[in-house]
Amino acid sequence: MEAPPSVAVLTEQIGAVSVEVGHCAELLATLLDDQEGVPELLASWSRETLGRWPDLLLGAGAAIDDGSRCRLHWWQLGGSGLDVLLVDVDPSSMGYYDFTRSKWYTGPRKSGTSHLTGPYVDYLGTDRYVATMTAPILVGDEFHGVAGVDFDLSKLERRFLAASRGSAGHLALTNGEGRIIASDARGLSCGELLDQGELVSVVPTGTDEAWMLWELG
Repeated sequence: MEAPPSVAVLTEQIGAVSVEVGHCAELLATLLDDQEGVPELLASWSRETLGRWPDLLLGAGAAIDDGSRCRLHWWQLGGSGLDVLLVDVDPSSMGYYDFTRSKWYTGPRKSGTSHLTGPYVDYLGTDRYVATMTAPILVGDEFHGVAGVDFDLSKLERRFLAASRGSAGHLALTNGEGRIIASDARGLSCGELLDQGELVSVVPTGTDEAWMLWELG
């Protein structure tokens, strides 16, 4: 089964976002010594990236390890446009958010490659269902943080359902572990692990293996 053209367009856009995250991580690796230039670059990149894919994304930015501590530079689409994400990074505070323990940070650190975390509810940022794509910032083999984006899964699901309308069978978009991102099959919810018994074939997505498109039986 070939994916409907509209689904193919959607998966190509998801792939383009993932490539863009990788390019940002590579660029940041060359600018780590510029303490003033990095935030400025990230603000510009986040604004451009979120503006290019507002019907897919919710947030964008990076977490950078400068050798003394890890700094979070993240922006989100809000009611007033682009907002800086403010989190509590004081280790002595009750609301301390140690994002270096989050899977979107530890995944690329362990693998040295791009990583898709989610779907999950972003309780510390937006209280929305998101999936976070991150790429490692590497200087040689040395890890210096991640660049990434948050996919807004309510937006992505709406686009997926519209795109798959009229397809010959049912489709499900999952992460690399088989957890559902979006599906047009009744009874399959976002976050649910796809039953291996229901799988018929993998439809090429044009993206990396972090995203998989399945034809369902």
